[in-house]
Amino acid sequence: MTNSKFQFQPEPRLFNASQVASRLGKGETWLYDHLAQLSAQGFPARDPLLGGWDAVAIERWWDKRSEMSEPKAANDNFWEDWRENWKDDGEN
Repeated sequence: MTNSKFQFQPEPRLFNASQVASRLGKGETWLYDHLAQLSAQGFPARDPLLGGWDAVAIERWWDKRSEMSEPKAANDNFWEDWRENWKDDGEN
């Protein structure tokens, strides 16, 4: 019996230019040619310390651009709830 140890290998979160371009369905040249336009549209900047782009930030940008959003926070309906409670108080 061999004594093999499981080694945790996290999914890479940092993309290089080639991976970013591929995720966008474009080539690296296109990415660099359009980087200013992408940045103006809120595309995440390259991290100068780590030398790449945050894959999660790119996905969030993509979702926001596609008008997808994360689930609402618990207090997102504050004004609707307040209005309902105000109506109830006014009826008593």
